[in-house]
Amino acid sequence: MLDPFPADMDLLTGEIDRGVAYVDGEFHSILDAKIWVWDAGFYSGAAVFDVQSAYRGWMLKLDAHVDRFFRSMHAVRIQSPLSKEDLRSLLLETVRRAGLQDSYVCSIATRGRRTSKRLDQWQPTLIVYAIPYMSIIPPEVVKSGGKLRIGSVRNVPIQCVDPKIKSYNRMHSYLAQLEAIDAAAHEVVMLDLDGFVSEARGANVFAVSRGRLYTPQENVLEGITRETVLEIAEREGLQAFETRMAPYDLYTADEVFLATTAGGVMPFVEIDGRVIGTGKPGEITMRLRQLYWQAHTDPRYSTPVYP
Repeated sequence: MLDPFPADMDLLTGEIDRGVAYVDGEFHSILDAKIWVWDAGFYSGAAVFDVQSAYRGWMLKLDAHVDRFFRSMHAVRIQSPLSKEDLRSLLLETVRRAGLQDSYVCSIATRGRRTSKRLDQWQPTLIVYAIPYMSIIPPEVVKSGGKLRIGSVRNVPIQCVDPKIKSYNRMHSYLAQLEAIDAAAHEVVMLDLDGFVSEARGANVFAVSRGRLYTPQENVLEGITRETVLEIAEREGLQAFETRMAPYDLYTADEVFLATTAGGVMPFVEIDGRVIGTGKPGEITMRLRQLYWQAHTDPRYSTPVYP
């Protein structure tokens, strides 16, 4: 059985000052990469993005990430300067230029530089960067299980911005994160306007109750890690349900975890002062975590960075 905490995982803490960035046709060191102050992605948040990872020299579900990035661009009427195949090649090339086996890889498309023309005629900005892999919570916290906070800041409703569009319009996420910090929690779960569980800050939410897996169905990002977890669950014969969930369903669950590219499957053992299950990372969570990392180096799911 694969170790859910392989030895090299302790090194995956993230160094944001080391890596390579591609900006509009040119490669730079991550510290030298720049965008214009009048780029719409900066001054108005008119930008979409996608995050994926390289692990041990493999990129999980590369095509699925590229497809999702193109869907986000299409939804906000940003025309990609590159084809899907060219972007796919660029992602791999950026990781190779960074010289990384384990990497946090991000694609960004903005509306572009402001000009005298109508905004739908501005030339989009394309950015791809690769830095050492990082997790939204430290690896040592994952081992013992983290603490969650149910935030008072609600998630942006689908009537405003559909969460399937992976965008940088995230002031609500920032404010919710401050609440988590003030409560000495590692992450925050946001509710929708009706009080049902939506998602965490950049991660999907899962609960295990009576041997079954549950995750919110509506007002959530179409997470590739979420998709992978559901596929693994089906393969393992674990019943999984996409449904409406209230905070009560998290408080009374046997296990709770978050799923995101930046950390994978991460167990949480306390929510708003309530101990979850035994107070330790659950067996099902850790099994899913094992299989998730295993999929990274499986040619059926992943693409080699260094052929």
